[in-house]
Amino acid sequence: MAKVRATMHNGRGRNAKGFKVRHNDRDFDTSRAEHINPEPERKNRYFIVEADGTVNNHPQISFETHEKRMYNHLFSETLSKQAERHIKSGHRERIRTPDQYRTAIRTCPEETILMLGTRECHADKQAFIKAVNRWCQQMQTAYGTHWRLLDGALHFDESTPHCHIRAVWTAEGKDGLQVSENQALRALGIQRPDPEQPEGKHNCPKQTFTRQSRELWIAAAREFGIEIEDIPEMPGKATRTKEEYIAQKIRKEIVELAEQRDQIRTEASQAASERTAIQKEVADLQQTKGLLETAIERLRAVLKPIQRLWDKLATYHITPDRTVLDDIIEDAHTAPVLEAIQSL
Repeated sequence: MAKVRATMHNGRGRNAKGFKVRHNDRDFDTSRAEHINPEPERKNRYFIVEADGTVNNHPQISFETHEKRMYNHLFSETLSKQAERHIKSGHRERIRTPDQYRTAIRTCPEETILMLGTRECHADKQAFIKAVNRWCQQMQTAYGTHWRLLDGALHFDESTPHCHIRAVWTAEGKDGLQVSENQALRALGIQRPDPEQPEGKHNCPKQTFTRQSRELWIAAAREFGIEIEDIPEMPGKATRTKEEYIAQKIRKEIVELAEQRDQIRTEASQAASERTAIQKEVADLQQTKGLLETAIERLRAVLKPIQRLWDKLATYHITPDRTVLDDIIEDAHTAPVLEAIQSL
């Protein structure tokens, strides 16, 4: 097998919104998604990590439901303490629910996309599955005290096999367990690449973590016989010409636009599915309304002879000022029946 390139991308979302996990476990109508191949041999693999750390390879709930449960399990106590402080200080607007905490861009899960190769040439399916499993095991061993693995989806129904891994950074704060990447990295003892230089965007502990986790990904792939391309795709930033830098920037923008396009297609598919469900509900309600109207008409037809009987009883007099009907409706149980009939 030819050498393939091992790629890994981390992120939480775009445009101040976290990535939607429904894409990962296909919790939407995939029939409208042109980039998804439904053939049986392209079947995806999914797993979730329970609160006690056990891995469930056949989840019966959606990733979104699972992540809601996990955020409630991990952070509800902390958020309750914060809420008490905000109420006392008169800042109720700062109170957050576990689900708001889950979806906020700064505290939502971080997503890692793992891939080995391209559409034209990629790793064997079984080898890829084993490499992902090994990488997850090594990540949990190395960072699991503060890098909490939540769920994963191995996608084989798109052009290039890849895996979505979602995890949340946790660390102890003054109110209890909270989401904090910086504090988690410090607690793990991960240093910035150049400790002699000030910490900044290009010299921070996250860069060290990214390098280490990438090395674990390459090592996991090689463990299962996957040959990895070592030669960089582009020269380092310091040695690039202006044209090379522009070319790479354009390629990056193309990839981002393609991702945005796929996200828009997914959201459009979800919206179409929801619209279809609403249309079906409206049709069902209209059918029910028609059935009820028919039932009322039939009831009216049945009650017409009864109404005529009431009218006839009103013409029979027991005494000059008292009819048979008057005598009947004195019964407290009969009067409401008469009123009901007359109201139809």
